[in-house]
Amino acid sequence: MRVEELIVQHGVRGIVVHSEFTLAAVALAAGAARGIPVLHTVHTFFWRSSRLLGPLAPGVRWFHRRLTHLPSTPRSTGSTAINNALRGMTLRVAVRADVVLSPSEHQAEALRRAGARSARAFSNVSEPLEPSAPPPDEPLTLVWAARFAPEKRLDVALDAVRIAGETLGPGRVLLHVAGGAHRPQADVVFHGRVPGDEVARLVAGAHAVLITSLGFDNQPMIALEAFTRGRPVVVTDPVLRDEFGAAALGTDTPDAAGLAAVLVRAVRDRDLLRAAGQAALTYAQERQPDRHAAALADDRRGGADGVRTRRQPANRVPCHPGGVHSIRLRSPMGLHNSL
Repeated sequence: MRVEELIVQHGVRGIVVHSEFTLAAVALAAGAARGIPVLHTVHTFFWRSSRLLGPLAPGVRWFHRRLTHLPSTPRSTGSTAINNALRGMTLRVAVRADVVLSPSEHQAEALRRAGARSARAFSNVSEPLEPSAPPPDEPLTLVWAARFAPEKRLDVALDAVRIAGETLGPGRVLLHVAGGAHRPQADVVFHGRVPGDEVARLVAGAHAVLITSLGFDNQPMIALEAFTRGRPVVVTDPVLRDEFGAAALGTDTPDAAGLAAVLVRAVRDRDLLRAAGQAALTYAQERQPDRHAAALADDRRGGADGVRTRRQPANRVPCHPGGVHSIRLRSPMGLHNSL
């Protein structure tokens, strides 16, 4: 069934797209034709690939243009050729949407600077609140859970634990690593690949979660999982520190020495993590699904107002009364969009 037929059949009043490819382009066209607001959720604008792939940048732009039939403008700037080409895919959809939703304020600001003026921060903590008492004070127990990829900088976490151990003595800091295998190290337990339930158990049994990426993450899901359990995060990226506010402990420098200094302070002053844990739970409470749904409805109405001022479509879709419902569409690339 064609997207426009689904719109008519279900009385769709707003379209939310989550990708940058064919189905998103179809949704943009359908929304424009029928005067329906299109909201674009940007999961990441910070695409990153090897600089060696720079010669492929023109091909990326050509491929996206052929796939979506969207012009190759505007173009993203400010990074490497290949990164700009990849980020340009997101930007070309974002500038044509009525509202752009970003899980974080720092990504929303990056999108606005690039030309997507309607971008706004719109965070959503989908997990229920499950606060629990933290473990005993000794040892300081931490969790690192992410892909074993260079941009996640696991080595920074490992080196920081080693440096902290040299300062405090062995057994004062314990790091659980979920995500793969690595070289053995004192005060570090590698759990290998673990299911989500096991990650949740590790977080509940820890004092805090470590996030060691730098200049890459939008809104790490592991941070939101920690916040629902009243656990703060320790971050090396100053952008994430500012994003999470009092729910995060930030380092003075993004290297292992800077992280180790924070770990030593946290061992010697446990009130640091207790206060941050309370702020983490508040952060999660303010972004629960009921508030998220209400804000999404407000954004749809605001997007519809913008549509009415810019477009005069020949045919309007009849609007059904009642609550919000969603029709999920799956593109051949496996990406979901909602009507």
